[in-house]
Amino acid sequence: MVRLVCTLALVMACAISLPARADAPAPDPSEPDPLALAALLLRDGHPERALATLDAVDPTTAELDLPRFHQLTGLAALQSGDAARASQAFERALQTGGAEPLVSVLLAQARFALSDWQGTVDALDAAGDAGRAAPGLELLRAQALWRLDRLPDAYDALVQADARHPGTPELTRQRVLLMIDMGLFQAAAELGRVWLTRPDASAADHVAIAEALRQSRSFDAAEGILEQARLVWPEEPSLAVQLARTLVGAGMPRAAASILERQSFSHPELRADAAELYRRAGEPHRALRLNALIEDQPAKLRQRMGILVDLERFEEVAALGPRLERLGLMEDEAMRYALAYAAFRTGQFDVADRALRGIGDPDLFRKATAIRQAIDACRADPETCP
Repeated sequence: MVRLVCTLALVMACAISLPARADAPAPDPSEPDPLALAALLLRDGHPERALATLDAVDPTTAELDLPRFHQLTGLAALQSGDAARASQAFERALQTGGAEPLVSVLLAQARFALSDWQGTVDALDAAGDAGRAAPGLELLRAQALWRLDRLPDAYDALVQADARHPGTPELTRQRVLLMIDMGLFQAAAELGRVWLTRPDASAADHVAIAEALRQSRSFDAAEGILEQARLVWPEEPSLAVQLARTLVGAGMPRAAASILERQSFSHPELRADAAELYRRAGEPHRALRLNALIEDQPAKLRQRMGILVDLERFEEVAALGPRLERLGLMEDEAMRYALAYAAFRTGQFDVADRALRGIGDPDLFRKATAIRQAIDACRADPETCP
């Protein structure tokens, strides 16, 4: 799910500038007005101090403008990161006669922060035209519908939003990403190509469009987009990873491995993936060379055992037993089975027996049973051993 462009600051500025209700009792000029002070503190970027000012107010005071009090409390709580309190305050503001469209918009913001997706949609609906007045609010609605898995409704919301706010880049971007999520890869790719002509298109946008093309099996087009993007962002690892995925999809694992190997000079975390691709491409020795550079020792050992098994270098696999113990990898049943198999192939039957104990995975258990039977046969007649 893509990050939302938030219009909270704009909405807050409008809310803070709202005048007091016309029917509210006139404040005593001899006393400081805590609501005016709270609004001033919010405008100057001090939500915690505004909240402290409002907390000192007795909400049962007869002359208090109660809807504005709850509205300002909600704003201060929302700016302070307390979305739950903000939601409660905005609901009280509505219950006591607050300026409904604006407060409903603010309530939608608070509910979105609480992951209350249906509540977000309900609040925006209650806001009427105000809930569609800005592109950011349209995106808020679409995101909430998206997260409710109402994908066609989210798409319709974005199409209507684009008609109301033409030329808004983020609306187009969200439509492309939603199409990808809906599996409409070809349509996403077509709209995405237009999107990528914008000067503000990012590396992440190129990755998303290339993924749509990859899913629609347009591998050459995806590769072209990614290669172009890498000229602009040569150190961006996500572009290399996406290009590697595209090349694998096109049946070129060795080329994919080479891309990741070069990128791993500046991003070592890609070494394991590059080594795995070399292994899949039938180049285990290059895979071993890269594996030796991996810093994550458990990941390195897991991969190394697999490569050594492929090479049938069982003596080396069996010799890794102490390292497996030291790194706690004997809890991994796949690792124990690999060690047992290597020990069996090198005639270390006692080691194999110990490694096979306690294996419970059904597939591995069947294989372990076969190894035990082979060990028994070997002990009974060494001539039958591999």
